[in-house]
Amino acid sequence: MRLPPSTPDRPAPTTAVPAPPRLRADLPRAVGLVVLVALAVLAGDLLTSTGALDGVDRRVQQALAVSAGGAGARLALLVDLVLGPRTAPLLVVVLGVAVGMGRRSGQEGLRTVLLAAVPWALSKLVKLLVARPRPGITDPTDLVDPSTVHQLLVPMPTSSSFPSGHTAIAAALGCALVLSLRPGRGRWVAIAGAVLLALVAAWSRVALGVHHGTDVVASLVLVPLLAVLCAGLLEGRLPRRPVGT
Repeated sequence: MRLPPSTPDRPAPTTAVPAPPRLRADLPRAVGLVVLVALAVLAGDLLTSTGALDGVDRRVQQALAVSAGGAGARLALLVDLVLGPRTAPLLVVVLGVAVGMGRRSGQEGLRTVLLAAVPWALSKLVKLLVARPRPGITDPTDLVDPSTVHQLLVPMPTSSSFPSGHTAIAAALGCALVLSLRPGRGRWVAIAGAVLLALVAAWSRVALGVHHGTDVVASLVLVPLLAVLCAGLLEGRLPRRPVGT
């Protein structure tokens, strides 16, 4: 009995397994977060090492400085207290609870908390990595015009100056609120309020003399970009509830 000729074993054809759609969408956003943090650290290091914008920072600081007892000083001190590092975590939780109750969804509340907390935490990471000194405005040699020297109204913080933490938490809270709302008139009102809050916080830090102008600009640019990327990352994991539910 003749056996059929044997044929060599051939490996089964393999096909590339496509990446899950969520992974394909999330990877650019995750890379974007890393790139933004790296660029912020680089910018802070350049400002610290070169002093390229120190003159601009001094002039802005002199122009915005407030004197004790004035309305501007009272507003700046109020912002310093409300958006301080001790109260900021509480504000994040309160915002999350308010959104969760308003939408009747714990998931919506958690999403809002993350949208505020993650950008704020990443800005604090940048602050730790960039050792930029605080502005020394109580030293007359640090000012273009010594006659503009004024006494600091708050103790000079010991942390790094870049970026501004108060401005970062103000921007993070505003962005989280805006991103938690549906398109419509209410969202535009929230956008206006968020912009106003962030700008007032930025002004107050320079007016009190505890931050360079470039510190607050960095927070105003960095945090909203981080918040938008975080919203994209959370979209597949904490999806929004349909309108009307």
